[in-house]
Amino acid sequence: MNHHLFRIFSALVFITFFAACSTNDKKKQVVDNVVADNQTIAVGESFKVNIPNYFVEMWDVNPKEDVQYGYISKEQDSASTDFEDEIYVTIMILPKSELVETFADSGRITLNKVNNRTVVNLELILDDFEAVNKTPKPLMINGVNAIRNEFKGRLGAYEVFYKMAIFETESDFYQLLTWCMEKHENKHKAEMDAMINSFESI
Repeated sequence: MNHHLFRIFSALVFITFFAACSTNDKKKQVVDNVVADNQTIAVGESFKVNIPNYFVEMWDVNPKEDVQYGYISKEQDSASTDFEDEIYVTIMILPKSELVETFADSGRITLNKVNNRTVVNLELILDDFEAVNKTPKPLMINGVNAIRNEFKGRLGAYEVFYKMAIFETESDFYQLLTWCMEKHENKHKAEMDAMINSFESI
């Protein structure tokens, strides 16, 4: 796969509507984690999240993201055929004060509206796009209001599987997006869920 294309795709989707919302000048650090096989990433005094230990920090997934980590590996299947395994996670802080213009025509900004905007963005770029949950319901994750969704679609010749969560605090939304090749959905789905479920507001 053209890794550059796969990574930059994230930037095309989310910079389009949220370019003004980057806050990636916040201090990011890896902190101790008692959960085996995980590392905890803390961003300023905003949030922390657990990601797999084998993930490495990346700089070209989307420069507007506050967190961008991933993993790329060449592997071989039972038929001795080479293939590439890729998985990524990005998190963007979306200050409510900076979303006012984006949602100027839709009244109060809500979790559902941020989710719906993401769906619209993905539909513009992905072929064969499918939102797994058409009407996701708000829920609580570690005491934070959230909404979750899953998406599938095709980027050129590549079938891609996404999991997303939008979190809402008093002053900000947080958009967590993780994705992999659709053929590796079963391999990575549990750790994608674990990343989402580990999100905590600091």
